[in-house]
Amino acid sequence: MPFDPATIITSAVAGGISGIVFASLKTGQEEKAKRRAAAKDQVHDAVSDVLLGVIAYQAGFMEKETWEKGGWTPGYEWAFSVALAARRLGPIRQRLVKRRVRILLGRFSCDIAYARPSTTGDKHTRADAAAVIRAAQPDKYSPSDLRGLLTRAVRADRNSEAIRDVRRHLTRLAKSW
Repeated sequence: MPFDPATIITSAVAGGISGIVFASLKTGQEEKAKRRAAAKDQVHDAVSDVLLGVIAYQAGFMEKETWEKGGWTPGYEWAFSVALAARRLGPIRQRLVKRRVRILLGRFSCDIAYARPSTTGDKHTRADAAAVIRAAQPDKYSPSDLRGLLTRAVRADRNSEAIRDVRRHLTRLAKSW
C-alpha cells in the first residue's frame, strides 16, 4: 500500500493547526480562571472585615455602643473596594455581587460605587460625586434607598433577624454569590 505524500502533508498541517488552536483555547481558559479566582479572593478580602465585625457583635465580643457608633460599618469606600474587586469576575457573579452590595448598603451607595469606582481613595472625590448624583436626580432616590440592611442592623438587637440577614448576605458576598 503506497503512501500518498499529499495525504500525509495535509494530515500533518491539519493536526498542527488544530493543536495550536486547542492549546491557545486551553491557555485562555486557564488565564481566565486564574483572574476570576484572584478576583474572588479580592472580594473575600474586602468583605471579611465587615463580616468579622458582624460575627463579633452577634457573639457578644462587641458592645452595643461600639456597634451603634458605626465605626466598623462600611460605607462608600467599602462599596468602591468591592466594586473594583468584582470587575474581573464573570458577568453573572458581578451582578450577584452588585445585588448584595445594593441590599446591604442601599441603592444610592451602590449606584455611586458602581457608577465609577475610584482607584485613588480620595474621600473628597466620592463626596463630590455623591452630591452631584443626588443633586442631579433628586426624585430618583427615596429615603428608603439611602438605607440598606446594614443601617437597620445597626439599630437591631444582637440576636435579631436583621443581624442574621446581614451575616447571611455578607457570607454569600464573600463567596461572590
